Amino acid sequence: MTLELTNPTENGVTAEKMLKVGGVTQPNTAVVVFSQDNQASGQSNDAGLFEVEIDLGEGINDLMVVAVAADGQDKSVVRQITYSPTGNTESKL
Repeated sequence: MTLELTNPTENGVTAEKMLKVGGVTQPNTAVVVFSQDNQASGQSNDAGLFEVEIDLGEGINDLMVVAVAADGQDKSVVRQITYSPTGNTESKL
């Protein structure tokens, strides 16, 4: 069982509330994305490519992406991404 994410990159920052999580796994496999506040699901295509959109909360979001094959095998990847609506990544004191 494989799972590789092409988006997002680790410790990425985005100004977009909806994040497209994409990557490659086994063909026709269920993919679920979890955050602290939300979850979204989809399925990979015949080539194993997938894209799932999830709604981010402001600040740091810990995302867990889980691919589950029909035979019950699973693989997960964790990514941290920061949602900053203004696009400002600097800390304000």
